[in-house]
Amino acid sequence: MGLRRMRYIQLALSALLLLATALYALPSVKAPDPTYVGGSVSGVWDAGTYIAVENVMIPLGETLVIGPGVEVRFNEPFGLVVHGSLIVDGTEGDPVVFTSNSTDKFPGDWHGITITETSEENHIDNARIEYAMRGIYCTNGASFSIQYSEIKNNSLAGVDLVSCSGTISHSRLTGNNVGIKADSSEIDVIWSQILQNTDYSMALWNSHVHMESTTISDSFDGIYSIGSTLGLFNSTIASENTALHLADVSSAVSLNTYFNKERVVFDGLPSTLLIEWFLDLRVQDMHSSGVLGASVGVKPTQLEQIDFLTGEEGWIETVVVKEITMTSLGEESYNPYQLSASREGYEVNEEVIITESTTVHLTLAADLIAPTAYAGEDMVVDEDTTVDFDASFSEDNDPDFLTTGSFYWTFYDYGGSSHAEGLEPWKVYLTPGSYSVRLRVEDAFGNWDEDYMIVEVRDITNPIANASFPASIQLGDTATLDATSSKDNDPDFSERGNYTWRFNDGSEDVVLYGDIVDCQFPHAGTYSIELTVRDPTGNADTYSADIQVLELPEDFNYLPFIAIGIAMLALAGAASTEAGKFWFFKVLLIPLYVKLSKKDILDHFIRGEIYGYIKVHPGDNYTTIKQNLNLKNGTLTYHLDVLEREGLVKSQLRGSRRHYYAKEARMPDDGTGFPAIKNDIITRIQETPGITMSDLAALIGVSRQLANYHVRGLIQEGYIRTERKGMKTRCYLNERKPGF
Repeated sequence: MGLRRMRYIQLALSALLLLATALYALPSVKAPDPTYVGGSVSGVWDAGTYIAVENVMIPLGETLVIGPGVEVRFNEPFGLVVHGSLIVDGTEGDPVVFTSNSTDKFPGDWHGITITETSEENHIDNARIEYAMRGIYCTNGASFSIQYSEIKNNSLAGVDLVSCSGTISHSRLTGNNVGIKADSSEIDVIWSQILQNTDYSMALWNSHVHMESTTISDSFDGIYSIGSTLGLFNSTIASENTALHLADVSSAVSLNTYFNKERVVFDGLPSTLLIEWFLDLRVQDMHSSGVLGASVGVKPTQLEQIDFLTGEEGWIETVVVKEITMTSLGEESYNPYQLSASREGYEVNEEVIITESTTVHLTLAADLIAPTAYAGEDMVVDEDTTVDFDASFSEDNDPDFLTTGSFYWTFYDYGGSSHAEGLEPWKVYLTPGSYSVRLRVEDAFGNWDEDYMIVEVRDITNPIANASFPASIQLGDTATLDATSSKDNDPDFSERGNYTWRFNDGSEDVVLYGDIVDCQFPHAGTYSIELTVRDPTGNADTYSADIQVLELPEDFNYLPFIAIGIAMLALAGAASTEAGKFWFFKVLLIPLYVKLSKKDILDHFIRGEIYGYIKVHPGDNYTTIKQNLNLKNGTLTYHLDVLEREGLVKSQLRGSRRHYYAKEARMPDDGTGFPAIKNDIITRIQETPGITMSDLAALIGVSRQLANYHVRGLIQEGYIRTERKGMKTRCYLNERKPGF
């Protein structure tokens, strides 16, 4: 043997010797000794094994709490008697066990747990009670609850009640002689199992039992009842001999409980068994969609019809229906049931035999469910581009809806609308703005739905800037800068556009805003006026031109103006009315002006401005023209006289006001005192309340700007009002004022 091998053997022997020494030095481990109990007990048992060497008793007013994993063993024939309170608090993994202390355990080894009439609170959770005479024996007005427990292999009964009450839930009673005995008691058995008991699963005398969601099986007999009442719900009874034995005026109601009716026995005084089931009923259309609000009738034989209305998805609430009433004298059946349903003139009838809980679908030969229209999400697109629309995400219960349905599109535009049909139409928007789109879908049966979307069309076209103002003015005069001739493809540009004027007055840059502005210049010279026009999207254009500011002539004659001032003071009283002003300035001041040649009539800037204003605003009175053009009385009177004398305008005096029209305009003759265009506006609004501004302008045949101008005037005068609804401004007529 080599030296290396010898070395390995020595090391191994040393390690084994050390291990043996360590094990010898460790203290021995053994199970804890049991606790022997007897007589009066209370407090808490929270661990270990307890062996009863005599009867164990919880005194009146005392409580015993037994915790998870505790095992209580009883020597024959002892048991636990509860005069106070018993709280058994096991867990699913560590139940509390009550059992025999015998090595070979047999039913009846110990007496069981007795709950007396003086006890107060008894709860048994997660326990196992086995091999006793009675697992639980409850007497004389006591009560208890048992849950999540197992009671098995007890010689007389798993649970025995005499004149008391109890609840058993989520538990299992198996291998007992009788699962549950009850005399003059009340007991609820819920979500439990009563299995493989030797004699009866339940034996009842003058008691009341509520059994729900519980299974009885593999016992010789199911339930034996003498003078008792039973409520059996959602349960099952399967036994070798009888399912129900009803004697001495017992009564039972079975709802959705399954058992063999041929194994029901009646004897003694007449007893009654009523068997009922759940009926779930749904009304649907030809595409299997539930029909809301359908009328439903349920008519059993020999009973009145019950009427319902279907709710969501076409269901009615679960109906309890009778199948049969059984007695020792015979049977009364409620079958067959006549079921009917109707909606919107369509009707269906069906006959059913109900021997168990049943679901019935009544199908109407019609499609009564409206589709769901979906036009799509709101879009933002550029002008002059093709926009594709898609209705294929609309839904219907008809699986062939996209091929059998109809799809109608309405595209709302300025002043009107256009239409298209089909799943995927397209449209080109030429003008920027916000547009509403409506989709209406119809299925093959005529049911319909609508959806709306908004298309925002971006403006990508620059406006065209243009301005008018005098080429020259005298120093100290006011120059009117007018950009209203600027244009853009946005129809709301006149209201939403931005106008910026810039020039340098010699010391700083001057910036003014608005489509029409007035300005004065501090000294004579040439000024470069720049106009920048922007649409609401930010597209811009620029226009520029010069204005010459002239020095006042040295020999300027002030005498005429002094004379005018004196005359104005002298005739101030006569000029207090609009007509007086007109004649005052016409008679006294106009002769002071130099008469112009006929070819210069419209070449004069102010006169051309007055003429253009009257053409656009026919019927405006003298005061309104003066205010809107910011002119002085003498200036306006002079130019109006020239225009009227040369036949370019005509006027009409109504009351105290004079109204002016271009020569080709029609003057009103109905005595209302309104220009013809205002009469037309009021008539159209009266005929069509809520008409939009664009539709109003189109109907009376004027521009939208002119319609807006007169509508604003009528609003100020109290004849009409406007309301903003969505993207549209709509017009309504107020109560008429006196004289209109």
